[in-house]
Amino acid sequence: MDIHRSSIADFILPKIRASFVIDYYEGLRNVLEGREDFSYKNLFANPRHRTQTDITWSSDAFTQKPVLLSRLQGEEKEKYSILLNQCIHAVFGLVDQLKQEEGNSSLCDLLSRSLTCIEEDFVYCGEGKVVLVNWGIIPRRKDIGNGSIFRSGRFISGWDQKHRPIIMGKTISSENRRENVDEQVIISQPNKKAESQPKKEEAVIHERKEILSTEEVNEAPSLSDDVQSDILSDDLPEEPQKETETQNVSKETPSKEELSEEVETVGRSEADVEEEEKHDSEKREKRGSGNYLQKLWSWIKAVFRRIMWLLAFLLLLFGILYLFRNCQGPLHKVNPFYNPLPEVPIVLPVEDGEIGTGKDGVSKIATNRFNVLLNQTDEETMLSWAKAFKDIYDGEQYEIVYYNQSLGFLQIRVPAEEREQIMTDLPKQLTGFSFDVFEEILYGYDALVTDPAYQDPDKSWYLKAIGAEDAWAVTMGGDDVIVAVVDNGFDLKHPELSGHLYMPYNVLTRDSFVFPITTREGINAHGTHVAATAVGVCNNGKGLLGVAPNCKLMPIQVGNNNADGSMSNLAILDGVMYAINQGADVVNLSLGMPVPDMVKRMSEGQQLNFISNSYLMEEFMWNRIFEAAEKNNCTIVFAAGNDNAISGVDPQKRNRNTIRVSAVDRNLRKADFSNYGVYAQLNREYSTVSAPGVGIYNAAPGNSYATLQGTSMAAPVVTGAVALLKSIDRNLTTERIIYILKATGLHVGQNIGPMIQIGKAVQMLSGSSGMDGNCEQIRQEIFRLRAKIDSLSRICPDAGVSPDTLKYSEVIKDKFAFDGVWKATTVLVAEGDRSPVELYMAFRDLKGTLTIMNKGREYTAPLTASIQNGQISIVQHGPAQSGSDLFQPYHYVCFSDRNGYLFCKAFSGQLEKVTFNLVKIR
Repeated sequence: MDIHRSSIADFILPKIRASFVIDYYEGLRNVLEGREDFSYKNLFANPRHRTQTDITWSSDAFTQKPVLLSRLQGEEKEKYSILLNQCIHAVFGLVDQLKQEEGNSSLCDLLSRSLTCIEEDFVYCGEGKVVLVNWGIIPRRKDIGNGSIFRSGRFISGWDQKHRPIIMGKTISSENRRENVDEQVIISQPNKKAESQPKKEEAVIHERKEILSTEEVNEAPSLSDDVQSDILSDDLPEEPQKETETQNVSKETPSKEELSEEVETVGRSEADVEEEEKHDSEKREKRGSGNYLQKLWSWIKAVFRRIMWLLAFLLLLFGILYLFRNCQGPLHKVNPFYNPLPEVPIVLPVEDGEIGTGKDGVSKIATNRFNVLLNQTDEETMLSWAKAFKDIYDGEQYEIVYYNQSLGFLQIRVPAEEREQIMTDLPKQLTGFSFDVFEEILYGYDALVTDPAYQDPDKSWYLKAIGAEDAWAVTMGGDDVIVAVVDNGFDLKHPELSGHLYMPYNVLTRDSFVFPITTREGINAHGTHVAATAVGVCNNGKGLLGVAPNCKLMPIQVGNNNADGSMSNLAILDGVMYAINQGADVVNLSLGMPVPDMVKRMSEGQQLNFISNSYLMEEFMWNRIFEAAEKNNCTIVFAAGNDNAISGVDPQKRNRNTIRVSAVDRNLRKADFSNYGVYAQLNREYSTVSAPGVGIYNAAPGNSYATLQGTSMAAPVVTGAVALLKSIDRNLTTERIIYILKATGLHVGQNIGPMIQIGKAVQMLSGSSGMDGNCEQIRQEIFRLRAKIDSLSRICPDAGVSPDTLKYSEVIKDKFAFDGVWKATTVLVAEGDRSPVELYMAFRDLKGTLTIMNKGREYTAPLTASIQNGQISIVQHGPAQSGSDLFQPYHYVCFSDRNGYLFCKAFSGQLEKVTFNLVKIR
């Protein structure tokens, strides 16, 4: 029976001889069952299932669902507390026995470490038995659990003494313990002789006597201090009345002092008496003034004490509110410290049951989460958005699991069946914020496996093809240059990698535990092979070296064990941000989004239009990351992909300030599988450079080697080349690196970038400071500057927005705001020859004409616009025609973008084709 589930993030898992303590459960159970003198064989729950995030505990001790000790009360809780006390002492008694026996030191250690921490929330009770969960693991925080019992080898606050099963030599129940307490109370009651004392005092007062004389008090029967205190407490209400009567008696009978004063007054002169009265009056005035100051000081002290108590109360209240700042429920709406953002952001692993198809019908996504990108990236906006979200979705099943303030990015975990509805409703519910929601796309690795036993003598052909030996004559890399490889997993014990590691990191477990993942095909070699190709160790007598063998390696794991090796977009994003923040000089990403089959079947022109209008929020988010990389002078290198399609279909690979690498074969031509994308006439580039990506031999897990192919193998070749350039000059910008690699590269095809020649690149950097008048280099520089303008406009779209861009609110308020001639901001391409296509719309009183310009020809079609219930739609009546040639018709839906401009989407059939703003030209 499963009884408990624990989050691994909340606990430290100690080890014994390289294995976790809880992994020794079967051995521990066998030891206990083999001891006839040990009666509590079911004490330890079975950690039957452990994932990357959770531990599931089970026990066969119960036939019905047990109850936590913390939830029991009264005699029932006391009974099980005594039983638990017996169990704990029995375990340590067994430890003492084992110490007497030879060869059992390891068993003693195991039993001792199994009882590291016991809380009331770790103990399940029922049917006269207790069972421990969370044994053998240590809470990371002190606030985990409820009711400390046992920690670090000792009981807390004498817990074992409070729940002892034996008192004064005999076993008693909680009921007997209570009877003993009652007997003590009875013994301490005052005796009858003591009770007669107040009556005696009362009689004396009624006889008009002033007070009990000292002798009378001394003659009273002697009582113990306890009895005296009982008498005082019993008679306390009557004492004020007795005191008042005594005072009245004393006023009627003058004292000896008062009589003596009267006698002394007789015989004195009247003047003396007046002088003395005057003196007494002055004394009374001084005494009255002193009394006033004394009363004022007493009042000040009383007020101060009340203020201090109030401050202490407020401090306690604020402390409680701060401690519960992450708690949900009625309290969070009035808690000024409430913060729904996670204290430690986590990256969710990809589980096999959480993979589905996106809303577009082509993307592979995680079904139990979605992403949010805020327009503003300040801390106040992010916290306010999170609070507003939790005000609407306050259940525990709606959880903000990750956030990055610098990117304005959050990830929300929700029930899979509610994800689409929440994504649709959220922008309507949180209207006070500017943000976008989008799905969590899953990525794969861009490698193709060939013969794993490849033994061709020219395994190093690719190093010669790029001129690596000429580069090594200048540098083999500096040990201060850090190469980060973001990949699914790594074998860090491999001799090609183990010699120069720097800050390895696993984004899923938030620690340095990095390992090669397992898919349905077995242990995966991808990350290990990629890392060794870039920076594999040289002169170790094994295998092959990398392109930059003397540079440091920062391995960053973003994958977990699952059937097809999928990785989440967030995991990759978080891994890249870790590399940037930890000072990496270059980051390799041999990962990517597989191109959907539907897109593969498109023509190049259709693919270019798809790129212009798809995955725009993912593109915008990645542009923020690339901006952070540029600020930190970190170069990002991507594998272009293996779908024989345009690389820019993947939104990661659209930014001009990153290096997108296509693959070439042994004939130095584009590999048949490689993605591509160079369109100079359109000022669009999705393949920056190319490198060998076929028959690449290098390291694989288990101290082995393998031959792989793919753009995943071409990318680390370029990453190593970038590391060599930065070893000469660490201040090199990505823009300058791209220029050098292109200027010295080898032309290998029209639709992919030049193949790098790292020997020439190093020589150019070492011996030349800039342009040498070569026309080809000038053309490359012009193309680079155009690309830079395009890249900057993508990072900051508002920078190029015309002041005449149509505002959504203006059209909603006044339909005549649509009057005029408008140009669409998105330039499309013709599907056949990929020539530029421009869209114009002319309106008057919501009726107008669509004009498409292509190669100097005009194609026209009538348009009608309508505004209803805050929605704007444009209908095209028939195809746009120029003679017998035509462009197919579209249906347009317009709404407000994040900046308030009119934003239109054009549909043809079921596939979204075009998105654009409108700029007024006349």
